[in-house]
Amino acid sequence: MHLSIYSLQETIFEGEAISVSLPTPLGEMTVLDHHIPMVSAVSPGEIRCTLHDSTIKALPFSGGILEVRPESNVVVLANP
Repeated sequence: MHLSIYSLQETIFEGEAISVSLPTPLGEMTVLDHHIPMVSAVSPGEIRCTLHDSTIKALPFSGGILEVRPESNVVVLANP
């Protein structure tokens, strides 16, 4: 899936990922390829992205919005 993480000031991450895990008001959520389309608030904490080379990128942030699009694109609008 294609993952994009943006703040108002910059593009934080843009690339292909196997999964992305992040905190929501209802608990921890993991998005995989072909996830159903949805929009959710994201709670303060850490976004963890698993990349295709098996590395895990951990990005701290103070909340935001998650959008999962039908064509396997995931966009996070994050407060830095």
